[in-house]
Amino acid sequence: MSDASHARQITNLDRLVRDAGNLPSTDFQRWLSAKRLAETWLPSFYHPKFDVIDATLVDPAQRWVRLGDVVEQFSPPAESPRGLTTAWSVDATGTSLRISATEPQTPTAGTVLLPDRAIIIQVLANGSLAVEYWDSSLYPGGGAARQELLVLTSSSSADPGWIAWELRTNEILALQLNRARMGVPHIDRSQIFRLWIPMLALNEQAQYGNTIRGMIRENHSLT
Repeated sequence: MSDASHARQITNLDRLVRDAGNLPSTDFQRWLSAKRLAETWLPSFYHPKFDVIDATLVDPAQRWVRLGDVVEQFSPPAESPRGLTTAWSVDATGTSLRISATEPQTPTAGTVLLPDRAIIIQVLANGSLAVEYWDSSLYPGGGAARQELLVLTSSSSADPGWIAWELRTNEILALQLNRARMGVPHIDRSQIFRLWIPMLALNEQAQYGNTIRGMIRENHSLT
């Protein structure tokens, strides 16, 4: 997919999502086939504003895959190497995550040593995600994150920087999260792996991955 076509797709998705938000509230009547009720019987799950998700996923111009097809949850080693220290920490700050430099320190209990590259996620109370991209080449000295944060690594050749970019910017992903939260107090982690993500060619993945890495480098230069 070319940059121009990808830009057009994003514009079209933004318009569809915006228009969907202007639909009437839940006081509507519609008939649903039994096949569509296979996932849940909650009426709010089938609000017309979510029809844009189904319409987008069947568009032959773009291939979509489950997030769980391209990432896996990181499993740290049972024991940290003796004498290992970290120079960065990942902390939750309200509705966002922050990677902060620290004095070299031994990882504390309740933290996870981070791999070379990872996507770090916090599920927020409103059902959205706080997403941060970790790359040891950008944060030298190693890092650790709290155990309650979800640390994902690429399970294929997919660029984790691109995945972090999609999770931050893709309106269809945000709409899927909105629908997943309908009728439940919080989103289960397993639902995150069931999100549909647009599968791009490797060169396009690298382009968006390099964009997020460039943003991190720029932030470093400013601080």
